[in-house]
Amino acid sequence: MINRTIVIVLVSVIVWIGVSDQASALMLKLSLGELVSGTESIIEGKVTYRKSHWNRDQTRIFTTVVVSVEERLKGIANPTHLAIALPGGKIGDITETVSDVPDFFVGEKVLIFVNRLSDERISEDGLQNSADFGPWFEVHGGFQGKFSIIENKVGQIPLKEFKERISKALTGDISADSESEIIQNLDADSSVLTISGITPASASAGTNTLITVNGDGFGASTGTPYFFYKNDVSYGCLSCVSSWSDNNVVVKVPIFTASDGYPASAGSGPFYLATPSGRKSSFFPFSVTFAYGGIRWTGSSPVVEFKVNPNGDADILKAVQNAANTWNAVSNKSFTLKYAGATPAVKTATNLINEIIWADLQTGIIGQSSMRSSLGAISECDIIFNTKYKWSSSAATPKDAMDVHTVALHELGHWLNLRDLYGNVSGYPTDIDKIMYGYGGYASQKRSLTTYDSLGMQYIYPGQNPCAASLAMTDSTYHLFVPIINTTPSLWVEFQLNPDSTINPMFRLINSGEPANPSGTSACQPSTLSLVDSNYILHIPELIFDNVSYRIDLVYVPTTDGLIWFTLAGVWAN
Repeated sequence: MINRTIVIVLVSVIVWIGVSDQASALMLKLSLGELVSGTESIIEGKVTYRKSHWNRDQTRIFTTVVVSVEERLKGIANPTHLAIALPGGKIGDITETVSDVPDFFVGEKVLIFVNRLSDERISEDGLQNSADFGPWFEVHGGFQGKFSIIENKVGQIPLKEFKERISKALTGDISADSESEIIQNLDADSSVLTISGITPASASAGTNTLITVNGDGFGASTGTPYFFYKNDVSYGCLSCVSSWSDNNVVVKVPIFTASDGYPASAGSGPFYLATPSGRKSSFFPFSVTFAYGGIRWTGSSPVVEFKVNPNGDADILKAVQNAANTWNAVSNKSFTLKYAGATPAVKTATNLINEIIWADLQTGIIGQSSMRSSLGAISECDIIFNTKYKWSSSAATPKDAMDVHTVALHELGHWLNLRDLYGNVSGYPTDIDKIMYGYGGYASQKRSLTTYDSLGMQYIYPGQNPCAASLAMTDSTYHLFVPIINTTPSLWVEFQLNPDSTINPMFRLINSGEPANPSGTSACQPSTLSLVDSNYILHIPELIFDNVSYRIDLVYVPTTDGLIWFTLAGVWAN
């Protein structure tokens, strides 16, 4: 029976990934001036030690990083080295990832903005001072307070020039405006390599979606595609290349872990190619619709209950509920957020209760959501709103306050496992209007989802809509019907299961057509037919079988019988 086959394949493709604890944050973008004025110490140094350990009560994992001080630009009591306590780390099969803080590796040269941890914080976190390391510090501003030094540069800026900027900030010679640090000379590195087009012009990240880059002068040797990430940083992904020729490159749109440990994603903005010799193509606009982190809540239609501690403010509670209902109003999806009452909690904990609270966080972090998971399934999420900032639920948000509805809407998007997007380069597609844009600010209001935010929810938690494929018994034979394939023109196709292929199911193409798209398909994620490593893969994000929703991949199998066959490559329960 095909249902037993699907279950067997499903079990075989699920892999133990350990216990994971992830966090995502909405950040207040800090300029260099704000970083300088808000930190006790600024140092240049080299990482000499990094190790994860349990805290005193073995309730949280921290990572100790020791930095040897090479130059002091401001403050610091210890002239030779300092120890940084980073929330998160990995011990055995248990991983705790707090993605609004940076990460370090031994041997890395860095320029960091740090503050000493208070005795109260050390006690609350359960840290233990060590004579080997000295007092504890934390990086100011989350990941914004760490700069890697590579080839005597900080990003695109020579280290000497960057330190001169810090010196000017120390004397008040540069503005502390959060928008004062802008991307510079982005198009200055264009060369004879020319991109003439990208198809499709927009795509999702983390969904194995492929784009085709056309142009001239790419060369015969496989190079590296670069997607915009944030600020002046692009992400190069050699492993994303499916095929490469002088005028045609096929690339997967990636999610990734950034150098600072952040669970990141390709974003909208300038895209370019680089050859193995380092020559760069012209920049070309590309748009990322949404980014999916890869795991989800279990069940065909999960209902995620949450509790709130609004500190006795009924209007704030209502704003959080309104944000949840904004996600609930998305059509063609199978996911619901449900308010389950108040909680007295003032700290988040692993307790299988999804809690939303107000507590103290680092400057620069407006709101932070954490996620715990095991075996590829989300088990618990929490949200902390930073008490360092004033909060408002008014129709018009004051200029000195953060909007509860807006921030809750963003953080609840992380509960779905949508990742932050940072595209903000003028003259290119941006992510600024999306709820999942990773930066927020005072008086900023975004209380409605964009089409792309909704598409992300519908992809991860699809409803039974016209895009869904179906597997059903017809005339004693299983038939697989796929209504929409994202090709030009759009198609529907029908496969018949080979009854002799019980171990490795084979499907034979028996019919196809070219219909007008059914109503509603523009608001859901269609099936896609892509060329990956010289193999055609049919990715079906939703297949309904026995009232259960699956995602499946079929791979084309060349044969000599003149028929078109696909084999089952993977099955995942939605």
